[in-house]
Amino acid sequence: MIRVRLTQKLRRTVQELLDRQHRKTHPAGRFDSAGRFYIDPAYPCCAGLRTPSRSYPYPQMSHGRTLVHVATEFGYAPSVLRAAMTRIVTEKSA
Repeated sequence: MIRVRLTQKLRRTVQELLDRQHRKTHPAGRFDSAGRFYIDPAYPCCAGLRTPSRSYPYPQMSHGRTLVHVATEFGYAPSVLRAAMTRIVTEKSA
């Protein structure tokens, strides 16, 4: 298991991930007139995402709530964010 130093920035990033997963906050982006969500700005992890359509308007919204996207957005490796999240969630439940 990766040992991480829980800085304030890392703690805020974990909280942002948890808030997005619980729909308290949302990824940056915009809706078009048909209600499709486009993530903004596009990060390298967003390459190859399905383009929103009328049938599937939220693939980019869903991706913006993932650990990989939040880690990329805030400048962390996904493994570091995962280890920090596990540690923080474990501390809260203890």
